[in-house]
Amino acid sequence: MAEVSKQYRTTLACCAVHPPAPSRSGGHNGVPRVAQNVDRDSAADFLAGGGELGALLRAHDWTTTSLGHPTLWPQSLRMAIRIMLTSLQPIWIGWGKDLIYFYNDPYKSIIGGKHPWAIGRPTLEVWREIWDDIGPMLEKALGGEQGTYVESQLLIMERNGYPEETYYTFSYSPIPNDDGTVGGIFCANSDDTERSSANARSRCCVNLPQIPPARAHGRRPASGASRRSRPTQRIFPSACFTSTNPRRAPCRWSARPDFPPTIPRLHRRSN
Repeated sequence: MAEVSKQYRTTLACCAVHPPAPSRSGGHNGVPRVAQNVDRDSAADFLAGGGELGALLRAHDWTTTSLGHPTLWPQSLRMAIRIMLTSLQPIWIGWGKDLIYFYNDPYKSIIGGKHPWAIGRPTLEVWREIWDDIGPMLEKALGGEQGTYVESQLLIMERNGYPEETYYTFSYSPIPNDDGTVGGIFCANSDDTERSSANARSRCCVNLPQIPPARAHGRRPASGASRRSRPTQRIFPSACFTSTNPRRAPCRWSARPDFPPTIPRLHRRSN
């Protein structure tokens, strides 16, 4: 019995000096690689769901960006993305010094033809055409002391290969990083284009009777309205002019090649 006890103590001593070698499955510290992969996948559960954008974010190769693999992202970014993917509000998030771009399914109507190219791109590349408008607001929010908020902001976007007059109400809120510094931007949006355009058309119709008749029926009937729109640098709202004189030829709108922001010209349609 004493001999067996001595042999048992010797075995324990050997195990303490020589711990078990890694398994042949390639795992670390005796944990199989399959189990490690399960843990790695579960760490990215914040990307679960989210419709089409959730699937695209999960499939994207983030190692090609400055953010690296999602399992390495800070907890604050994971939480912000989780909120974004589960929200019905159009939202985009920019993270890091380049403000790497994320957005959700409701935001697809805003990003337009830049979807899905914009995923993982720097925000400057995504919205270069409106950077003069949004750049200062982003810079202020990245300062960390206070976010920004604007209502019915005019933005001339190029989402589908041509300039578009759009109006949005949105806010830029700083997202704190895990170390307390500002890590990125959280932006919630509302599309006000239809409402703002309808209001502009209403104002146009109210102001038209103030245009002198000679100018309203002359060769350049839109010149008076053009001067009214110049102070705001907005594109002239679409309108239809009709004549009560049956001997007058109908008119039609045509846009100049340098549109926008120049005003469309009225041409008389030949019989």
